[in-house]
Amino acid sequence: MFNKDFKPRYMMGTTAIHDGVGDISRDEPDYCYIQKQEGDNYIGHWVEGLGFINVKFPVEATRECTPEEKEYVENTPVCII
Repeated sequence: MFNKDFKPRYMMGTTAIHDGVGDISRDEPDYCYIQKQEGDNYIGHWVEGLGFINVKFPVEATRECTPEEKEYVENTPVCII
């Protein structure tokens, strides 16, 4: 079920599943941008990577950023080449 009150934000994740490609998980926690929550999954994309969208990040494998992580990701420019 879609949560209309969900606030999009940066989070840290490891497990990530894309419907077309499959498992695009990371070995270490990495920044992801989460746009919504549907059931037991957050939906978003990795901040850095190949640009897959609508990636499923299981809630149990995704966490809020620490204040330091949040400050870093919000103040670090990312360049798409």
